[in-house]
Amino acid sequence: MAGRTVTRSNRSLRLVIRPNRDESVDSGQVLFGCAYRGRIRRLATSAEYAGNPSERFFLRRVAGTHVAITTTGGNKYTGKSTTALRVRDVASGRSYRAYLQVAGFGPGLNKDVKLAKYLLNRRGQLAAAFHRYPVSGDGTVGSTPIETTIVRFSSRGARRVLDSGSATEVPASSLGLVGSQVFWSHSGVTRSDP
Repeated sequence: MAGRTVTRSNRSLRLVIRPNRDESVDSGQVLFGCAYRGRIRRLATSAEYAGNPSERFFLRRVAGTHVAITTTGGNKYTGKSTTALRVRDVASGRSYRAYLQVAGFGPGLNKDVKLAKYLLNRRGQLAAAFHRYPVSGDGTVGSTPIETTIVRFSSRGARRVLDSGSATEVPASSLGLVGSQVFWSHSGVTRSDP
C-alpha cells in the first residue's frame, strides 16, 4: 500500500496517508487502512477549498484493528462548524459515531457538550467522559463544566450511560479502561462496569 506510513503493527494493521487527488478540492489528505493484509479501506479525508481548510481529520487512538478518528469541518458562509468522533474497525469496515457537535450561529447540536476524555480497547469498545457546560440566555457557552457523564459504547456503537454528576463529583480524569472494564471515580469512590 503506497503512501506515508502512519502506523504499522506487525501484520495486523497498517495506516497510510496519501494526497487527496479529488479534482473538486485544492489540497488535502486521505487516510487509508489495511488489516491483516486484507482489503484497503478509505478511513477519512481532509480537504481545502480556495485556501480555507473545510474538512480535517485527526487519528486519535489505535487499538488492535480499531481506530478512533476525530473529524472537524466548517463553513465560513453559514458560520457552522462540526466536530465528530468515529470509531472504525479497519478489518471489517464497520464503524460508529460516538460524538457529534454542531456549533456556530443559531441553534446547534450538543454545542454545550464536549468530549473530555475517551479510551478505546482492542475490541472497539469506547469509554467516554462528556462535560456539559452552562449556556447563557444569549446562547454563549460557559467555560467551566457543570456536569460529567460517563458513557460506554459497545463494539457496535450501542451507547450506555454509566454515571453522571457534577464535574467535581465525577472528574473526567478518573476515567479508565482495562480490557472491557470501565472504571471511574464518583465522590472519591471508585466505580466500575461490569
